[in-house]
Amino acid sequence: MKKQSGFGVLLIEMLVVAFCILLLFSISVPSVVKLAQTNNQNDAITILRSINKSEGWFFRVYNPDGYQTPQYLANAQAGAIGTVTAQNCQTPGLLGPQDASVIQTGNYSGYRYVFTPGTTATTTGPGCTSPGYISYTLVADPISTASGTTHFFTDQTGVIRFSLSASANAGSPAW
Repeated sequence: MKKQSGFGVLLIEMLVVAFCILLLFSISVPSVVKLAQTNNQNDAITILRSINKSEGWFFRVYNPDGYQTPQYLANAQAGAIGTVTAQNCQTPGLLGPQDASVIQTGNYSGYRYVFTPGTTATTTGPGCTSPGYISYTLVADPISTASGTTHFFTDQTGVIRFSLSASANAGSPAW
């Protein structure tokens, strides 16, 4: 029997190590992608819930003024929900500036957000200088399949709806 040279043995060992690394990498990549998608999806649901909660609070306090845009609901005093009164309708501080910014810029954490106010209310609520909206819709769609696979929809009902194939709407199943 011939003895193998040191270089040939080393080459075979390096190929085995490279194969093992590639195998581990190929096993972990789908898990990492799924983890990122789940994280983006959770961020989207959190933003939708935050806006629904702020819109609901604004509606209860300023009825019949209706609902407002997320930018209207946010201000420097955001988070001071317990201090909302009719005297500060113009700056209610119900929504954090980050959530309002997400809706204004449209993209965040792999999702594209579109807020659409409905018909303008006919009356102005107490302490407000302009009427709000009778309804609203908010859609969150993944920017790509790598960033998410679930589309979300919500409106003034507060129900979050989803679709796995296309943009969700009022007829989609509840989350």
